[in-house]
Amino acid sequence: MTTKRLSLTTRDEVEAVASPVRMEIIRHLQSHGRCTVGELASLMRRSADSLYYHVRRLAEAGVLERVGSRPAGRREEAVLALSADGLTFAVEEAAGAGAEAAIRTTRDILREAEHNLRRAVERDPAGAHAKDMPVVARLRSRLDEAGRAEVRAHLDAISEIFIARKGDAAGTLHELTMLLVPLDEAGPGADRRARPTC
Repeated sequence: MTTKRLSLTTRDEVEAVASPVRMEIIRHLQSHGRCTVGELASLMRRSADSLYYHVRRLAEAGVLERVGSRPAGRREEAVLALSADGLTFAVEEAAGAGAEAAIRTTRDILREAEHNLRRAVERDPAGAHAKDMPVVARLRSRLDEAGRAEVRAHLDAISEIFIARKGDAAGTLHELTMLLVPLDEAGPGADRRARPTC
């Protein structure tokens, strides 16, 4: 199965998703597939009028596309879909305010991941269904160019599994949030102990 990926690299593209409302639109389209603005409004418990600006911004950035229309009363309403199966943004390429937008968007994504983790744990506080409990991992390693390429290839393979199975109605909806970031050993939170020489 060939999947289409969209990488947001310009400042305008990154800023287009740097909004909690627009991130919510993306999330609903990832979970529910194609929707009209009216259907999105119902899912989001908002008015359709409050979403048109956000939908337009996402379409201008190439994140959303019109894939058809459906009757809505006496008129036709556009059916919208994500333009790609996977969406990433490259912070290093979106300099200046674009980088700030990427950081804000990442903060919102991580905050939502925290809420999702909390809900999952609260559903089963005793851990009776351990196989269904969330998996949380945080790893650090020194990676050279070959190591980074290998990690990215594995992350791409994991993404492909999610994309291939997103239409599986029999499965339980899962979310995977990934962040691969180079660290500055002299920066905040860094381990300032000297590296061993042996």
